[in-house]
Amino acid sequence: MKRILQNYIGARWKPNGGAITTNWFNHPRLVKYMDQCISPETGKGVVGAVSHALRDEVASRAISVGCGSGVKERRLLEAGVVDQFDLFEVSEAYAAAARQGAKEEGFADRVRVIVDDAFSHETADQYDLVYWDHSLHHMLNVDKAVSWSVAALKPGGWLIINDYVGPTRLVWHREEVDFAREFLKLHQSELGLEPTSLKYKNVIDRLKLFLRDPSEAPQSDKIAASFREHCGEDMRSLGGVMIHLCAPFLGEPNDGLNEIYDELISYDREALEKGHNHFSFAAWQKQTAA
Repeated sequence: MKRILQNYIGARWKPNGGAITTNWFNHPRLVKYMDQCISPETGKGVVGAVSHALRDEVASRAISVGCGSGVKERRLLEAGVVDQFDLFEVSEAYAAAARQGAKEEGFADRVRVIVDDAFSHETADQYDLVYWDHSLHHMLNVDKAVSWSVAALKPGGWLIINDYVGPTRLVWHREEVDFAREFLKLHQSELGLEPTSLKYKNVIDRLKLFLRDPSEAPQSDKIAASFREHCGEDMRSLGGVMIHLCAPFLGEPNDGLNEIYDELISYDREALEKGHNHFSFAAWQKQTAA
């Protein structure tokens, strides 16, 4: 069954060919906000956080599971914090894009792209860095993935997780939707929408998403607990609920929306203070032998 699901998922996942989407990560102002949340020391997001954690040392060998087109991993290579990357992907189309991207950016000799189940390979004590960037929430067994990650690290190696940890199958909590609708109502004339355009979701939506993509957040709400169990620490909550729910209604990036962006960020911080969180980050080092 697992192999059947992986083949189905791999066949459905393809690069969008440059199509414009309206998620928060298409809005530079919101990306900058999240980068500052991820790396308060540098404001440079994951790259800055990894560099800060490694104290400017280089991870000789790293691995990433569910790399997609590999662009996030190439940013770590470009920054000089990783020397060699093994990239695992179940989508042939994304794997091809990752290889092409590595070739075009001059990293072909530093990247190995493998179309397979990473968990079926012998990886224990082989890596200086295990990297998850919005791919861990796609794993069908989150606890196994985190346990595998810890085992794959050499003593002294680093586990980096930057991921969605919110409700499974993207079925938002009603309080989250209500708070987001409150923000949208304030700006409904400027954005040309009805606040109720943001819908509550239910078990039917959950089933529809499963049929469309079985890998979309099947156990996302277990990531933080699994990390705590296997690493003995808590992930750092970044927030992101309001930008996650509201950004699709902002349209294309627009400097004329700067005041709305700033207000949305303020709402996002307030949501986090109330205990609502969709994204978390962790940089954890495996202890060396005594």
